[in-house]
Amino acid sequence: MTSTESTGPDPGAWRPRGWRRLHVVILCFALASVVALIVQRVVPAPATDVALMCAVWITFYPVARLKRTEPWWAHWARGVVILIAFLWAQRYFT
Repeated sequence: MTSTESTGPDPGAWRPRGWRRLHVVILCFALASVVALIVQRVVPAPATDVALMCAVWITFYPVARLKRTEPWWAHWARGVVILIAFLWAQRYFT
């Protein structure tokens, strides 16, 4: 008997395809909502927007990792570019 036969069928095999991904996305949205509320209350006013963007970006990291073909650094590099664009837009338009 091989090791795969002794363990039996995969217990998660009954789930529909993409079930895990859906749970990760839903949990990240819920966590981002909670993190946003905490950051707005804890961080002082001048830095609230930047801290909120950073916190939400970090919170959604598990969603980015669902796409395994993309290297880990690509998510962070995209985040830095978006954060710089956000800071520039805040200074330019306000």
